[in-house]
Amino acid sequence: MIFIVFVCMMFFAYCSYFYARLRLLSPTFISSIMIAVFAGIYCMYIFRVKNDISIKTAAIIICYIICISVAEYIGNRIIFSKNKNGFISMQTSNMEISHLVTFVIFALMLYTGIDRFSRLYQFTTLIGNSDIANTIASARVYVTGVKTWNSSHINAP
Repeated sequence: MIFIVFVCMMFFAYCSYFYARLRLLSPTFISSIMIAVFAGIYCMYIFRVKNDISIKTAAIIICYIICISVAEYIGNRIIFSKNKNGFISMQTSNMEISHLVTFVIFALMLYTGIDRFSRLYQFTTLIGNSDIANTIASARVYVTGVKTWNSSHINAP
């Protein structure tokens, strides 16, 4: 199932890249590439993790990307214009978003992602894991409670 998710995410990334007129900051493109990279890493270590995702999980991931792409399509239908100060504003409201605010939001999202992964890695090193495959397996065990390896490798609850 994870390989199917990987292929679907690459397809969505390809389509969204051309739909967004070759802009890399398309929300659908960023989301699908992010999931595709993680699915690709999971595919490389699937034999060590010894557990695939369920059909329900794959459907949720694919539906998430479909919802993001529909929201992006609707959002692109709103007409934007620049005012004299260089801010982008919608013609139907008075909302203004500067480039600085956009950069700060992006930086916070990047910091949050790095922080979450480092905390997950620190948690898994406490129980003896030292590589990425063990980190993924330990995270699955911690979240689902299902052991995928023998108990000598993973001692999580």
